[in-house]
Amino acid sequence: MVFFRQLSPVTFFSNSLASGRELLPALLVGIAVLGFEFGMLSRISPPESSNVIAIGEVVRGEAFKTPPSLHMGPREFCEKWTGKPVDEVDCETGIRLSDLKPARSDTALDVLNLAREQAQEHLKWMKTVRQELDLQRKNRPQQANLVAALSARIDALEGLSEPASAAEDRETQYRALFQWLLLMDGINYDNLRSKFQIKRWDICRILDEPDILARRGLAQQSALANLHWVIILGSAVILTLAFWRAQWLGMICAGVYLCLTNLSILISADAAMHFGENSLKFALNPLGNQLDRQLYIQISGYCIIAALLIARSWVIRFFNVVILNQNIFIWLTALLIVSAYYILKSPALGSESFKVGLAVLAASLMIDQGRTLHLIRKYVPHAFTPRMLWSAVKSVAGKGQLNSNPTARVIAHITIPLMNFTGFGFVMLSLVPLIFHDLGGSLVAALMLITTLFLVFGARPAMLSLGTMVMAGAIVSMASEKVQGRIALMHDPMTADVSDFARLKAFTEATQPDGFGISHIAWCNERGTCLPRQLLSDYIPTVLNGISGPWFTTALFVFICLYFSFMAAIACWMYLTDRGNTRMASMVAFFLLIATLLQTVITFFGNWRWIPLTGLGVPLIGIGVSTMLAPTLALGLLLMSRRA
Repeated sequence: MVFFRQLSPVTFFSNSLASGRELLPALLVGIAVLGFEFGMLSRISPPESSNVIAIGEVVRGEAFKTPPSLHMGPREFCEKWTGKPVDEVDCETGIRLSDLKPARSDTALDVLNLAREQAQEHLKWMKTVRQELDLQRKNRPQQANLVAALSARIDALEGLSEPASAAEDRETQYRALFQWLLLMDGINYDNLRSKFQIKRWDICRILDEPDILARRGLAQQSALANLHWVIILGSAVILTLAFWRAQWLGMICAGVYLCLTNLSILISADAAMHFGENSLKFALNPLGNQLDRQLYIQISGYCIIAALLIARSWVIRFFNVVILNQNIFIWLTALLIVSAYYILKSPALGSESFKVGLAVLAASLMIDQGRTLHLIRKYVPHAFTPRMLWSAVKSVAGKGQLNSNPTARVIAHITIPLMNFTGFGFVMLSLVPLIFHDLGGSLVAALMLITTLFLVFGARPAMLSLGTMVMAGAIVSMASEKVQGRIALMHDPMTADVSDFARLKAFTEATQPDGFGISHIAWCNERGTCLPRQLLSDYIPTVLNGISGPWFTTALFVFICLYFSFMAAIACWMYLTDRGNTRMASMVAFFLLIATLLQTVITFFGNWRWIPLTGLGVPLIGIGVSTMLAPTLALGLLLMSRRA
């Protein structure tokens, strides 16, 4: 009943629209924000220029209505030729692994002739598809890349066809035809592990996955058609609720949040439509589904903020339950994190669960023990010496006398929750980087833990923890090839084993001084070399260079850091000055904003090669849950805590 009274029209207008003088400026600011968003979204290229939509049109053509019957693939060919499972032979040579002798079944010659005949029929169909694509190219210029990729594949297959047929030795014919089938189907074969791997972005996928590509094209066309109205309507709702709960603070914080997330949509749309142009390697756009995915994530973020602002009383009740049951929630959070990493196999969800869980637990510790800790540090400054802490631990364990030392009794009161929280932090900081190999998420969580220890105990324990983290990082860097590779990538990008930074460096130099402009980013150069596929998650600062150049990227970095610092300062001020039941929400928002600020700095510094890469994305601008959840929760909790 309280919830419905809170949402009544009278309450709504009395809380948010205090007077007409406040309403008119707020309305003008809201219109300005929505207008700016609409202007950004209007810069997206028209749907007909999308290579994903063009492919969707291609696979609905006449050639795909009468495809040939399924031909024998390289895996099936290997098994029928040798008469053995693929894990018992080297399919590349047709040799048994047990005795290194040629393996040939009784029907091997028939299999060879059948596979060759079916492959020739499939090659004829590929030529038919190419002919239809060539006819459509006049009306759809973006299909030129498909025609070039398909022509290159057909020429390569014809070059291998004659040697395979002319060889007299049957084993030689088998090896040549096996390579031919690999090339025809766009498949890699690893003879060390006896595994076949499909090349997801190969031109051959247009032949064996036409239905999937048609659905992807329709989904992108629908997303582009409804994008403006979905974003503008969602933004209007968020601005209204933010002003209802927090007045001008809500308008400012929500307005910046909406503009940053719309920049993410703009970048995702451009990559989803144009990545892979001029490249034969990426004949099919590997980022073609990122617009739909990011749009769902952004709308989910809007829903989270709206739910937090509307269901304020329910959120407060939940936090009260957490405070009363800290020890239970500590290990429930640990179980949730492990489940996200191990069962769901999602590093993004695991990383966000770690950050959010640590923020909630740190805030509950501050709320429950903060006043006690402050008084102890003020009146008994020697209470946190190692001798006194050890005495309190023995007292809790039943080996000391609590009544003989009042200070030890007070310390013992906070020992159990403090030890549980610290133990949770260090256990998870051991599991996440070593078992689940999430270096970026564990780095942010470690810095959050150090921030908590600094606020609770002061500089000495925080510096001790920081020194321990540095030592652990040094050990991991020496023991982990992955970390060593990233360090090498940072120091010498042009000669490192991974070529990502070599391409990123060349791209950055090409963007100077003013970038390519929105919707004109050169994802691939004229020679067909493209940016790494992880660019929307790991390399957003480099993409920002492509929009408006390095100066714009630096200015945006400073602005984002100031924005998150400003909101963190407000959250801390609310925690210190408010005596109500929203202090817990303010403190959770504070820790999440600190984590978001740290992630922003780490990601930009990694792209600038000041520190090794961590695999983190830029909050609110990068794609995925790992860039959206923490700042979205922080904004919702911050505005929810503001008293009208």
